[in-house]
Amino acid sequence: MGIQRYRNLKKDWARELPKYFSLRQSLRGAILFTDIRNPMRELDITMYEMLLSYNLPTLIVLTKKDKVSIEEVKTAEKDINHVFGSCISFSIKEGVSVEKLVKEINELLSS
Repeated sequence: MGIQRYRNLKKDWARELPKYFSLRQSLRGAILFTDIRNPMRELDITMYEMLLSYNLPTLIVLTKKDKVSIEEVKTAEKDINHVFGSCISFSIKEGVSVEKLVKEINELLSS
């Protein structure tokens, strides 16, 4: 993908996402996936703030939990929880992670 096409795509998303969030009355919340190795980059924070501006409950999911140590998982969770309120760490390779994510999604949908 060329740079210009990427820029145009980014502009399209910036224009369309606010429309989507404001018009989707049935939308119950959002899930923001971010890599646990580099959590909450500038674009993630921008998206999180946009979701908050639409009063959408947002679940932050730290992905690729299996790529870091247990200590790094704990540190990342603590940092994200401190700044953003809550998060869960996730690895597709762990059944427990999948179950936990499904539980969180069900809670989000039932609220």
